[in-house]
Amino acid sequence: MTTAPPALDALRREIDEIDDAIHDLILRRAEIVREIGRVKTSVASPMLRPAREAQVLRRLARRHRGPVPMGVMVRLWRELITGGSLGLQENVLVAVYGGEDGVGCWDLARDHYGGSVPMRSCRSPGEVVDAVAAGTATVGVLPAPGPGEAAPWWPLLLSDRPNPPRVVVKLPFADRSRSRTAIATAFVVAAMAHEESGEDRTLVALAAKAGADEAGIATALERVELKGSVLAIAPDKENDTQWRLLELAGFVGADDRRLALLAREPGIGRALTIGGYATPLSGS
Repeated sequence: MTTAPPALDALRREIDEIDDAIHDLILRRAEIVREIGRVKTSVASPMLRPAREAQVLRRLARRHRGPVPMGVMVRLWRELITGGSLGLQENVLVAVYGGEDGVGCWDLARDHYGGSVPMRSCRSPGEVVDAVAAGTATVGVLPAPGPGEAAPWWPLLLSDRPNPPRVVVKLPFADRSRSRTAIATAFVVAAMAHEESGEDRTLVALAAKAGADEAGIATALERVELKGSVLAIAPDKENDTQWRLLELAGFVGADDRRLALLAREPGIGRALTIGGYATPLSGS
């Protein structure tokens, strides 16, 4: 039997000590998380806090150094944040659209929410949105909207139901190298308003006359001091209008005065926030 050199034994003992310290800190972190859950319950504070999670990961990214890829660190902390934090505060279920045009959403959801959180595949985007609205799913994961979609899902967020689902996260939050499919991004919806993280994008559904000039919409945005672009268009079958999904720079709350001003611009009827998200670490 070959005996390891003394220097190697010393390094292994140091690794064991570090592993024990990490384990102890994770256990202590879990105790604090449980206490946070009790405090949140007493003050009726939401358990799900995507903006806070983004702030934590940004802070860690700023201090990160050494040979370990940042993507690995993000996955480790995502496991702690979801499985080791949110999962200790409430029962979590992720509803994921599993249709042919949603292939890849499962991978993105699993990367973000970790290996211990239950996930359920849904046959349609409507099933995902309904599950979140009914409270049978904590969050839902849907492919990011794009131009030319035959049946876009984002108009489903315009319903008048109480506490309607809103977009709260864009996936992936960090660069992703394990993709098995061509799908690049997805949106997470939850029955809550999006919160400000410090570096954000806001999604607004804009009702404008059918065939409205894109340059005119851009000018209207500039007049009310908003910056953004059109991600997708969907017809409004009940009116002679089209819904345009805008992605705006920065955080824009539902009661922001600029949205009211935008709705008064010529050719525009309504401007409604349907959520937003903390800008991913990759800047996408």
